[in-house]
Amino acid sequence: LRQLDKEALITCFSEEKEFPYNKCFLADYLHGAKEATDILIRTPEFLETQNINLVLGVKILTINPEKKTITDHNNVEHKYEKLLIATGGSVGLLPIKGIGQAHVLTFYTLHNTHTLLATIKNLNIKNIVIIGAGLSGLECADAVSKYVEKVSVVESQDHLLPRQVTAEGAQIIAHALKQQNIDFYNNVFVQEILTDDVVLSNTARIKADLVVVACGAKPNGWIASDAGLETKNGAIVTNNYLQTSDPSIFAAGDVALVTETLTQEKVKSCTWPDALIQGAVAASNMAGIERLYSGVTIVTSSAFFGVKFFSAGIVHDRENKYQKNREISDQSYRLIVHDNGVVKGFLLIGQTHGVSELKQALLTGKAINLH
Repeated sequence: LRQLDKEALITCFSEEKEFPYNKCFLADYLHGAKEATDILIRTPEFLETQNINLVLGVKILTINPEKKTITDHNNVEHKYEKLLIATGGSVGLLPIKGIGQAHVLTFYTLHNTHTLLATIKNLNIKNIVIIGAGLSGLECADAVSKYVEKVSVVESQDHLLPRQVTAEGAQIIAHALKQQNIDFYNNVFVQEILTDDVVLSNTARIKADLVVVACGAKPNGWIASDAGLETKNGAIVTNNYLQTSDPSIFAAGDVALVTETLTQEKVKSCTWPDALIQGAVAASNMAGIERLYSGVTIVTSSAFFGVKFFSAGIVHDRENKYQKNREISDQSYRLIVHDNGVVKGFLLIGQTHGVSELKQALLTGKAINLH
């Protein structure tokens, strides 16, 4: 935004007290592969030279679109001409008996990660139960396994990474967990958290000095909803310019509903690279320079327990609309979902060679030779 408008007064408010950071690297910080300073996005010096006012530890509570004002938790009112809502998401308390206890933590923000790391190191934690086998849960499990004797992961779905990975592909990663002495409980949920263990829905008990909630994040779109803006399932509906139902207010990142390029459905992309693109598009339009947002093709990649994976586009073809090419071995899984060579999605686990070509084919929609 500053590159596009040298004169505008730019103020950013954040409820978090930490300087802006890259959430993708929280697991690296937890693991010890990076220092907290390594994951910061910008330095204070950069913001000062760019004349950007960053206000930390201040929560915005209300938006008044008619007056074009926002009000913070100190009841201070701030005026705006253009407003961007990039409030992300948050992890609420799951409906589990005993979840409010001191030894139940979350893994979502840098502050959460500071607390988690300090608790593990200072309280001689030996047994950790992680609720959720999605991306955050598995990255957390991989990171904390070096510090404790036993890590257990509990997932209510029938396999891990249910959003990004097929059931047969998940077996490769589940095997890697087992090799690392990590217990995986699927098709069950935590029913109660006690002082020294957790009780599962099948009545089984798991020892737990510490419980980490790594699931259930929801978009923080309530502030838009309260202001009368259009929302859906807690996320803010946007158009192709990332405007909300109020043309002076924009939304981007995990809180925004955007168009998925393959299905044309409104989705939450929840990916860091796309959030950067959305921010740039919104900034351009806020500065009065028209720029269309082309939509998102959701791409997820990570590595844990020595296993790389890459998931993009449609991997769950539940209506069986497309053709599938599969290659399965003990240590790798390769699935390409296509329509006569036009790639609609792919999933690579273990061996990720050819990912650049597949990603390019997915984004361009050009048919390729898959034989």
